[in-house]
Amino acid sequence: LGLAVYTDAAEGKERAKLKWTQNTGAVVSDVIANSPAAAAGLQAGDIILTFGGMEVTGGRKLLELAAALVTDADKADYAVDVSFVRKGANNAGQIKLVNPNYNIDRIVKNAAAPAPVADKPGFGISVRAVTAEDVKTMSLSAVQGLLVTEVKKNSLAEKMNIRPDDVVIEVNGTAINTTEQLKQVLAAGAVTAVKVVRAGSTLLLEAPVSF
Repeated sequence: LGLAVYTDAAEGKERAKLKWTQNTGAVVSDVIANSPAAAAGLQAGDIILTFGGMEVTGGRKLLELAAALVTDADKADYAVDVSFVRKGANNAGQIKLVNPNYNIDRIVKNAAAPAPVADKPGFGISVRAVTAEDVKTMSLSAVQGLLVTEVKKNSLAEKMNIRPDDVVIEVNGTAINTTEQLKQVLAAGAVTAVKVVRAGSTLLLEAPVSF
């Protein structure tokens, strides 16, 4: 906010100096230059009566109200209505505060989707990490496994009936959550079984056997 207020006994003394007889309000002791409070026109000696539509009964109450503010992450800043008394006259204004959640929220929303990573040649799929957004849109139970983005024609993966948008969670009985884990399993030997999540169901797909 950029202001300081009196609390407890000191606040009572300041109210007496200002000839404020009501046992309510927070007396401003100092306002930091170029702060939101200064931009709103608040001055030392003002008595803040309401903040965000809530009654301010004292300095501690003002601090509690400021700490409890819930902000909309889609806005870069937000205005809080404030009413105060200055030299016996009632005044009203708005304190414009910077939203600390705004940039974080924008980074999360605008983050580029992980680039598809091709697996070992021969198996025939490209995958990427499962995201929190995938969990919502695909009705997954958790952020786990690798999302299949492509299945190559005539590959072993195609013969095993692996499809785009399948989520690979196991290969040859080994849990898969990263592309590095997938590469290690593929490098260890031939793929015989892949467990995937498809449309909310878990399927075990086995490699065809030739005799």
